[in-house]
Amino acid sequence: MSKRGYLLGIAMSVGVLAGYTVYPSVIGGRPVSTKHTHSTQKKKAASPIAEPDTAGLKDTPAPVAPPQPAPSIAPPVVQPAPSPAQPEPEPAPTPDTPQEPEPAPAPEPAPATPDEPAPVAEEPEPEPAADEPSAPDIPDLASATRTPAQLKQLQQYLKHLASMKEAPFIGKEFTGTAWSKADSIQRKLASRIAKNLEGRTDKDVMAFLSKPQNRLDLAQWQLIQHAGADKISTLASTPDGHSFLTAFANNLEWLEGFLFSGPVGNADKALAILVDIVKDSPDTVSDPMLRKIAAATAAEFARSGWEHDKAVARNKFYATSWKEGKLNREFDNLDYWDMRIVCGCKGNNGFGNVESLTWQRDNVRLPAEQYTGACWQAPYRLNNISGDSIHGSDYYRPYDRYFSGNQAQMTKDVGGVCGGLSHYGAFAACANGIPALPMGEPGHCAYTVRVNGKWTPAYSLSWQRGAHWCFWDEHTWAFLELTQALYSDQFRTRISDQVSAIARFLAATNKQNTAVGLYELATDIQPLNFPVWREYCNLVKTKAPNDARKWTQINDAVCKAFAPVFPDVCAQTLMKHVYPQLFQCVKSPTDRLKIFHASLKQFDNMGSCRWDVENFLNKQIEQVRDKNKPNEKLLMDYLKVVMGNMMNKPAFASIALAWGQGQVAQEKPAFQQAFTKMTLQAMGASRMDKDAKDKLLAAALIGAENSKDLTTFQTVGKMLKHKYKDSLPKIDPFPGKLLSSGGLVRMSSVSSQYGDASMHWGLLEPCGGHFHTNKDEDAWAEVELPRVGQLSGVVVICTGDNLWRLNNMKVQVSEDRTNWTDVHQFGNASRILRADLADSKPRARFVRILRPGGPEFFHLNGIQVYGKPAS
Repeated sequence: MSKRGYLLGIAMSVGVLAGYTVYPSVIGGRPVSTKHTHSTQKKKAASPIAEPDTAGLKDTPAPVAPPQPAPSIAPPVVQPAPSPAQPEPEPAPTPDTPQEPEPAPAPEPAPATPDEPAPVAEEPEPEPAADEPSAPDIPDLASATRTPAQLKQLQQYLKHLASMKEAPFIGKEFTGTAWSKADSIQRKLASRIAKNLEGRTDKDVMAFLSKPQNRLDLAQWQLIQHAGADKISTLASTPDGHSFLTAFANNLEWLEGFLFSGPVGNADKALAILVDIVKDSPDTVSDPMLRKIAAATAAEFARSGWEHDKAVARNKFYATSWKEGKLNREFDNLDYWDMRIVCGCKGNNGFGNVESLTWQRDNVRLPAEQYTGACWQAPYRLNNISGDSIHGSDYYRPYDRYFSGNQAQMTKDVGGVCGGLSHYGAFAACANGIPALPMGEPGHCAYTVRVNGKWTPAYSLSWQRGAHWCFWDEHTWAFLELTQALYSDQFRTRISDQVSAIARFLAATNKQNTAVGLYELATDIQPLNFPVWREYCNLVKTKAPNDARKWTQINDAVCKAFAPVFPDVCAQTLMKHVYPQLFQCVKSPTDRLKIFHASLKQFDNMGSCRWDVENFLNKQIEQVRDKNKPNEKLLMDYLKVVMGNMMNKPAFASIALAWGQGQVAQEKPAFQQAFTKMTLQAMGASRMDKDAKDKLLAAALIGAENSKDLTTFQTVGKMLKHKYKDSLPKIDPFPGKLLSSGGLVRMSSVSSQYGDASMHWGLLEPCGGHFHTNKDEDAWAEVELPRVGQLSGVVVICTGDNLWRLNNMKVQVSEDRTNWTDVHQFGNASRILRADLADSKPRARFVRILRPGGPEFFHLNGIQVYGKPAS
């Protein structure tokens, strides 16, 4: 296309509004393609731009309290006298209070203050107009600084804001070469934002956000702040640059989608990438879907510092694939944030080049749920057909010239190990428009695919997963699920992000008191907004580093926000962003114990996945344990806090017990006995004796089995060694090591009548043990080896009675606990059964003994797996 046509395309996108299609762009709505309907997308009727109705926000004015001195960062409702040790806060603006000089003529807005609750009981719920959609459900809110009545009123404002119609909004003030003076634009925007934020209540903030022009001002100010005024001015000095900025920075939906879809890193580089994307594909500016693809690609490539030219090629791949209807329908439903996962999939990896993506798009076309098994299309080969190891540089080198950079096809034909197979599976999904990510695990690489809005692990061997992609430098599984939950709640998250953007603006213009109040409003609106919590803590650290009351309040609020659903996120937030400052303020051990008790009380469940609870407890105990000055009473008091809050919760009981035993292992015998007694009391035992202790440990062992927690299983199991009598008959071992030793075993069920979980640990050891299931169909016992092994054989030790129940058992193996392969089948049972695997030498991390048929009981005395650890 000629340069004239390119500029004409941009001019049409900016100036011609009649042909726009209405799509829900307000506060996080997803734009819908108006050009391509190869999947479920449909066109909507055009609508002129109209100023939104704010009548629903014009409720009975709340009485404004007279101005009074405020503490450093006191909550808006309670206003005690300030501490003399803290800096004086900026006074709230009033007609009688002179304001500090500002570059902009407008006065500083007062701290965001909850509206007075008095009118709430009389104020009716706002009713949307007849042609407005029903307001989405806004759940009940919680807050550390707002009363229930104030929260109810805030909820009403949010409902009204959610029900408002909005057409596409295109700004007209800053166009063309005006962007070459970005610093001047930013000053004008700052003055206007400050003027329009003169109100002090929640209602005023919501009213500000109800006006598209205000939101555009805020977004443009942020864009300049992120990219730098000098960089934008330089970009605007070229015809391509200022034409792009005219289209991009004035399109509210596009600009907010870019700014509020995750972290914005290296924004100047992202803008430069976008300029070249638009130059390469001029229709980008006129199509909502193409704008989204471009913004997502540029944001991820710039954030990660990947090559500029590859970003343009990646954008073209997805834009062209979408236009031609070659992507899974799921792609049409992606928002800006999750499109960043797909379009931004590793730009510095061979699987991410256009050749590989194109091949996988055309050759690995599956329903979304089947991409969790796509990795097995490539063979697992430690050595290639020439004998070269995957760990050397010659594994793929002989084949490079045959595949022309197509890493995916080369992996399918040549093979690979866990890293290559997991990348093959993840990129196959991404190449077809489905979000997927590789993950690191201890000694292993896995991946995950999003299926029906839920992240599903694939080829995964451990709960200790770290996604190769993340937004906030937090790679754990819980943060991936938090990201999904946060951005799935589009409306509240977008409002929270916009309020935090106002807070950021005020903090940048030295209005930190006001900014703190707005961060509190943002977290009240969306408690799951982790990056806002992080910014909030950083600001309070600067403004009120020694305010113990404020930091205790933040600690409690973080626990209420995250502990019920995302306890791992709660723990990480406390350890990294709250504790370092909190314990600079709170010195008393007794006060620290109170804080820990209040926090742990809210940890009711593990969340969706096991996490590093032990590290969290270690961080807490560091605050009460001085190794240079041992204090047994203080240590026992903290252990009481932990056991009292965790031993009555099945998800945490076994972990807390194992951790506690480790903490007291070096203490005096009397201290250890006191700990055991205290632990039993926490479990509700009336007296401490041997049987009671064994029951406690058996319950903990079952908890470890259910959570597939090998470490805790071993720790607790070894505490039951006194139960094992080495009563097995003589075993003729297979060559190699006893790989099952140190592993974990779990069963299809545990009989409460005949089973004794305290005997499970010995099943994998030379001493032997015992398990007994209920009457199950296809009963099984599964062994998790400490690491992947190459098996030489399996010995199954049957119980001496009812052998007929154990006929025709199968030995199955797996590397991922999902895909099982039969490697041996026994006939009639005898006391000792041997499965010789010397010929096949299967590679496995998991071994399962399956008793087909039933329903019937299943019981064994031992499962011993032999072989050598895999390289």
